Amino acid sequence: MVRYGLRRLSTTDQVEELVAEAFATAWRRWGDQPSEADQQLFWLFAIARLVLLNQWRGRDRRVRLVERLRLQRVTDNSGEQSTLVDCLAEALEGLPDEDREAVEFAYWENLSYREIGQVMGCSDNAVELRLRRARKALRIAITESKLQNSKGEVMGQ
Repeated sequence: MVRYGLRRLSTTDQVEELVAEAFATAWRRWGDQPSEADQQLFWLFAIARLVLLNQWRGRDRRVRLVERLRLQRVTDNSGEQSTLVDCLAEALEGLPDEDREAVEFAYWENLSYREIGQVMGCSDNAVELRLRRARKALRIAITESKLQNSKGEVMGQ
């Protein structure tokens, strides 16, 4: 499974996520596995392939969302809001996939923790933890961006 992921993904984090999700899915669908031993590996590869396709679709959705955010931004005379939107889009891209997806479901799809958990296959508590981590990371990124902007204004940049 790891070699399968390494040949298709660019980072070891992505590979680890693929392998973990594929085995978690296989565990949940244990009763669906073929009874013939020589078919079980192919069944696992089919699961990994579907997980990989889902990861790629999710990445593509995020890229389109970021582009849409950038196109839809409304700037005021100082451009401060534009900078904030760019900062937020960049910070979203930097979140781990599960955290970013939880944010998207919560804020763009208006789903509850329970609904997000059902979609993502995790508990309400896991959703809450992911959103808390994501909010903290986004808050830090925005604060750092504001600090950089204020330093730039002070220095006349």
